Amino acid sequence: MPPSPATGAELLESIRIDSDPLAVGPDGTLRIDGADPAELIARFGSPLFVTVERTVRENFRRIHRAFADRWPAPINVLYSIKANNSLAIRAILSSEGAGGDCFGLGELHATLRAGADPARVVMNGSNKTRDEIDAAVAQGITINVDSHDELLSARAFRFADAHMASHANALQAQRIAHDRRAARVGGSVGWIRGDVGVKQWPRVSCASAEA
Repeated sequence: MPPSPATGAELLESIRIDSDPLAVGPDGTLRIDGADPAELIARFGSPLFVTVERTVRENFRRIHRAFADRWPAPINVLYSIKANNSLAIRAILSSEGAGGDCFGLGELHATLRAGADPARVVMNGSNKTRDEIDAAVAQGITINVDSHDELLSARAFRFADAHMASHANALQAQRIAHDRRAARVGGSVGWIRGDVGVKQWPRVSCASAEA
């Protein structure tokens, strides 16, 4: 005889991880952290998206621990707010020490509004506008610069404390951080172009346009 098809409870258990607070109750209905979805819908209305705070915290800690156990330097896990722009979830992650990955002024505003430490936030995106760069500088946000032209534009906008960082998918990349007094481009930049291989720029330094 062919095997009996798996029940819903068996299928759920086969894909569930330890931090997933999902189960099937004795009556065969889904339970979310012990709560009956039908009761939640009756209380809050439908459609309803349910997030369990404990799960968010446990998953963040698990990801952070996976890197921290294998990398000797400090770890900064950047939450991309475009994955879920709920300020409540962003606030939970901020309380856990999560950094932020932002594209544009809207994502930057939401990330900071929900309590993220500006020192742990990064502004990404090609062709950044003057307003975006100015906002990042004003908040002391790290900026990933995706091209040499963008770096020159950043200097023209009177950047401070600049630190270069490699970027695997960009022709060149530098990480810029704000200091307001002096601009230093430290370290080196690596890039890959066709079959030429990885090249490096030497350390350079420059002075800020403002004291």
